Amino acid sequence: MTANGAGDDWPPGWCGLLPDQAPVFLAQLRRELAPDHPFQRLPVHAIGVALGSDDAVFAVEG
Repeated sequence: MTANGAGDDWPPGWCGLLPDQAPVFLAQLRRELAPDHPFQRLPVHAIGVALGSDDAVFAVEG
């Protein structure tokens, strides 16, 4: 995997997402958040993932 606009400076066990992976992680986040959670109204982008799990890193614009 390569970093998606976030550079290659990931801690061990973490890496950036491929472009086609980001929407999948964002959809998962939206499903798991309560409808009134503040992140539902913010421009959030998935940028990284822990290897061997579904833990993800998100960037919030603004």
